[in-house]
Amino acid sequence: MANQTPRHFTVVIVGSGIAGISLARALAHEGIHSIVLEKRSQAAAIGGGASIGIFPNGAKWLDELGLFDEILRSSDPILKSYLWSDGALLSRRNYPRTVFCRLGYPILFIQRHMLLGTLHHGLPKRFIQVVYENEVISIEQMTEIVSITCDDGSVLFGSLVVGADGMGSIVQGKIKEHDQSENCKLFNPPVEFSCIYGVSKFTENFTKDTLHQSYNWGYSVTAVNNRDETYWCVYLKDNTSTVSSNVKTHEPLETLLQPILFKDFACGTNLSELPATATARCHFPLKD
Repeated sequence: MANQTPRHFTVVIVGSGIAGISLARALAHEGIHSIVLEKRSQAAAIGGGASIGIFPNGAKWLDELGLFDEILRSSDPILKSYLWSDGALLSRRNYPRTVFCRLGYPILFIQRHMLLGTLHHGLPKRFIQVVYENEVISIEQMTEIVSITCDDGSVLFGSLVVGADGMGSIVQGKIKEHDQSENCKLFNPPVEFSCIYGVSKFTENFTKDTLHQSYNWGYSVTAVNNRDETYWCVYLKDNTSTVSSNVKTHEPLETLLQPILFKDFACGTNLSELPATATARCHFPLKD
């Protein structure tokens, strides 16, 4: 990518995930130019991950951008919620239906790549430039602009740089260099919880329009069916606390789930059934 100097106010966004590309679209909606830098290929950036929940506030924003109808065609609205503990049903609630009726938008769950594909498709090129396979290696604050150097040797300048590049963010690291106060601790908080999430084959015990939430000692589970798949998340309380920069995310999932793997969590469904039929799954630490 050749060296670029902004001719007008330009926001440089590092990372083309949901946060980064959503920000670019929001800026374009207001007539503000942005350049999105992504170190991965386009296929890798859009693919991967498991599922994501879209609540009415997010649905309204997607609708303002003209994207909601496409998302809605890929998902069944959630209308009921079941609350469980240790496999026993505690309550049935219809708040998702009430939310739908009052706010005009339902609660939806879809695969992450579907949402990313929709966000990336049809970007207004007049305002948004996405550059794939271009990793940021340094950021320098100048008098009125910011200089960004990429791994291909190119240098571009922006009025503002925004970090949307997740854990290990180079933008966050640059902020830490400039802030040696107590606020710096906020960038490396302790991690006491982690999430294992995935997409599995359809679970027959669950109805399509129902959200299942199970709260138990040391862990909780969220599961929902959509079309021919089940989306699920297992939240674990770690026995020890560590800072986020030291978190290991490559430990086998079976090892992490072993203490709770054969427990029922909802509708007589054993927790082991979810990872056993998973087509996608991942482990991610949750910062405090």
